[in-house]
Amino acid sequence: MKRLVLLLPAVLLACSGEAASDLAIRTSMLQDGRLGENYEAKIEVIGGRAPYAFAVTDGALPEGITLRAATGQLVGVAGSPGRANPTFEVKDADGASASATLALYVVPRPLTIVTSRLAMAREGTALDVPLTANGGVAPYSWRIEEGALPSGVTIDDDRIAGTPREFGAFAFTLAVDDAEATSATKALELFVVSRAPMVTTSTVPKGRVGEDYEARIQATGGTPPYAFELASGALPMGLGVDIQGGLTGIPEEPGDFAFSVGIVDADLQRSEVALMMRVVAPLEILTVGLPQLVAGRTLDVTFEAAGGEPPYTWALEGALPTGVAFDPSGHLSGTSESSGTYALTARVTDADGFTRAALFSLRVADRYVFEVRPQVEFPPVCTGTTVSYTSVPIEVTESFAVADVDVSLDIDYSADNRNTRLVLLSPSGHPVVLCGDGVYRGRGSPGRVPGGRFCDGTGGSGPRGFASTFDDQGAQDDRPELPLARLAGESALGTWRLLVGVSAPSCARFGVIQRVTLSISGDRSTEDYLVVRGWTPNNRLGEPWLRLSGGGVEENELFLSATLYGVGPNGRREGGRGDDVARPTTFTWSWGDWNRTPPTDATVSPDGHVVSGRATGSGTLLLNGGAYEVPIHVVPPSWVRDSRLY
Repeated sequence: MKRLVLLLPAVLLACSGEAASDLAIRTSMLQDGRLGENYEAKIEVIGGRAPYAFAVTDGALPEGITLRAATGQLVGVAGSPGRANPTFEVKDADGASASATLALYVVPRPLTIVTSRLAMAREGTALDVPLTANGGVAPYSWRIEEGALPSGVTIDDDRIAGTPREFGAFAFTLAVDDAEATSATKALELFVVSRAPMVTTSTVPKGRVGEDYEARIQATGGTPPYAFELASGALPMGLGVDIQGGLTGIPEEPGDFAFSVGIVDADLQRSEVALMMRVVAPLEILTVGLPQLVAGRTLDVTFEAAGGEPPYTWALEGALPTGVAFDPSGHLSGTSESSGTYALTARVTDADGFTRAALFSLRVADRYVFEVRPQVEFPPVCTGTTVSYTSVPIEVTESFAVADVDVSLDIDYSADNRNTRLVLLSPSGHPVVLCGDGVYRGRGSPGRVPGGRFCDGTGGSGPRGFASTFDDQGAQDDRPELPLARLAGESALGTWRLLVGVSAPSCARFGVIQRVTLSISGDRSTEDYLVVRGWTPNNRLGEPWLRLSGGGVEENELFLSATLYGVGPNGRREGGRGDDVARPTTFTWSWGDWNRTPPTDATVSPDGHVVSGRATGSGTLLLNGGAYEVPIHVVPPSWVRDSRLY
């Protein structure tokens, strides 16, 4: 019996194989889960003998995740964020057990502040605004990181609450902290309206004279409805404020206008605001026409505008002559050698985008043309002893030296025109007798211009019309009384005058001056030139001439002087005016050639004092021994200037 007892453990041991090892949980760390996403993990064990049974004996799994008891698998969708520390136990088939506490972290969504806009509050009225956040790990705590809430308002748990004791806009940065000390911020603004109504309009639109204007004054606070009024200051003529806050009308004057608008609410609470309104004048183009552009001359014109809101931008539509250019500042400049007429449209745009346009005609001609249509009657008075003149001004706005002048006239007569006299006065006062008898007495029939003519042109629109062009190219040696060409070298700039006179004992002789046209060519030379002065008081012609001594004639001497000029920066001769430059030069005068008998008893001093002799005719005076020549004429005493000319 004893032997059998001793052998039994050995037999049992041989039947069971190797002895089982100790049971233990091998998993030491669980992977993190993500909120709202599938989760799967497994608890691994060692030792013991299968099958195993798993259970959570302490703590809890995150919401949505479960433990499969037979396999030790953790599965599910994480429904709450944060960290869990459950204790897991495993038992084997022999009843052995092992346990371990493992951390399981569910990563939360990013912490954000959901509250994005605060409702408008009112001064003196309780405020209660809930605050909402998302993500992170609850619970949340709220605070003001920057800025401030209005007096009387604080953060109370998860609410902005209180009674505002001041009005205005309050900007602040709201911060929220979660259970894991994660923070999020958002910039917010709480607007508190006043107990009294308050105008929120701070500026009004710009207005334009003559154009419809409409703006609306806005307000908040108080108790609607509101009533508006002009409290102080002045609006531009044509504008007004209505009771609903409409600012309407048509401005009639430009300027900057300061005014205040008052507002009253339903509780008779009142306030006002100061405003400023700018009204600009209508945009307009001031330039009314372009100067004549003569071939070879430089055009330099700047278009001008007014009103609107500067600065202005210009554009020019249409073809320009070759050599002429236009830029956005409104500057038209250049030189063209070809003649023609160019239709242009100038368009100006102001800083506000308003545009105005105007039509222009640019004429490039070989000559300057200046025309007036006065429609005036003559003579102004009737007299039987003197010539009664009507003066017609012709303004020449270009500065240049005259090379040649033509005069075209259109005059209507209501009676015989044989007593009419036509005289052209240059801007320097030199007269040119165009036609008419009695201007000079002497050679020829008494009372007639020697070699002159009646004003007997034909045409015109009246019953005895006179339409004629005077284009004398120069006086004959014996006809210095027809000296249109003698005006060469004078400056054209200034007022030319046509004198239309009548010498008759009857007021029945009169007419109407319809049109006067000057056609002037400019001296295009750029070389230095001579201007002689000192002869005008004696003979008033384009070249010096004097009378023989004797016969009671006193005006038989000249005191001549000469100045040498060069063209200035604009590159053209201007008859001693404009930017022409006087060149310091000393001149000595002497006699030159004579076309008849050399003057007898006529003298010329080196400094230009000339006294007439007995011979008549034309000749020259020399400057500096012939460096320059000046034509001169000597006429008989009978050629006495008509004292009735002026």
